[in-house]
Amino acid sequence: MAQMKNAPIKYVIGVVRFPEITDFDTFTKEMARGLADNYPAGKEAEIPQINVHIDERGVQVQNEVLRIWQFRSEDFKWSAIVHKGMIALHTRGYVGHEDFLRKLVGLAEVAVRTESNQVRMIEGVALRYLDLVEPKPDDVLEQYLHERFMPIGLKLGDFSLREGVNQLQMSTKAGAALRVQVARKPPSVFPPDLNSQLILDNNWQIDRPLGDFLTIDADHAMTYSPPRKVDLEELRANIVDLWQPIRDVFDKITTEHAMKVWA
Repeated sequence: MAQMKNAPIKYVIGVVRFPEITDFDTFTKEMARGLADNYPAGKEAEIPQINVHIDERGVQVQNEVLRIWQFRSEDFKWSAIVHKGMIALHTRGYVGHEDFLRKLVGLAEVAVRTESNQVRMIEGVALRYLDLVEPKPDDVLEQYLHERFMPIGLKLGDFSLREGVNQLQMSTKAGAALRVQVARKPPSVFPPDLNSQLILDNNWQIDRPLGDFLTIDADHAMTYSPPRKVDLEELRANIVDLWQPIRDVFDKITTEHAMKVWA
């Protein structure tokens, strides 16, 4: 979507998963050195989470703390995430898929070339895009999405339903799962699972619009079973294979009027 000067993209994240490493502290120090030129501002975050395990003892619910490091660019628009089982790149400063691809593969290259050599296999890769669609003052939201994809505000007697969600889940030629969710007037711009401490630490919150609006939340994930040996060129090709259907869906559900507004 780089060709659109006013594209509605507000947030993008790319994730590369690998088998959990054994020496996270060493790995983090090595990543800090490798990322210092582009992401010099490092900060550790501890994020509470609940894990549900099912085994011969039944259902076990455990509260755990997820240790994550963020390494941010000088302008704080880009951030590399380092975890014992993944690396990720996320941004509020997206300018196009080629730029994002180059930076995400560059992050993976740093991880692969660390001295401790703990990242040798990849379990999967994923991309996620979040768009915020707000109509111009003289427009209505229905001019921006084709009707069959638009969550519609219904009149039900004395009730007026003004929030709604349409969700599509599809398989793609890449052998991956593509999910697209269109939410009209959701409680917040960021979905709950994205609105984490990482977003708060980066001051990336987005104020909820006062008028009618919608979000387009699209993610595309590819899992390798069994895990594959790291091949950066293959990884680059896989990320392109993930990005293209996201772009294709965006083009299909939005209108010509929207494209003109965003051009």
